[in-house]
Amino acid sequence: MIFGADYYPEQWTRKDWEEDISIMKEMGLSSVRLAEFAWAMMEPKEGKYDFSFLIIF
Repeated sequence: MIFGADYYPEQWTRKDWEEDISIMKEMGLSSVRLAEFAWAMMEPKEGKYDFSFLIIF
């Protein structure tokens, strides 16, 4: 069975991300949908892409 959640990193501080990831692991999540609304973080300037914040996930 797939057990998952949605996560919106752009709504939290980077400090919160590590704790949230730890909680997700403790809960046994097998799937996380994330960053679907975080395009401004992935393309801070038109034509300039930065996906580095996704590495933590």
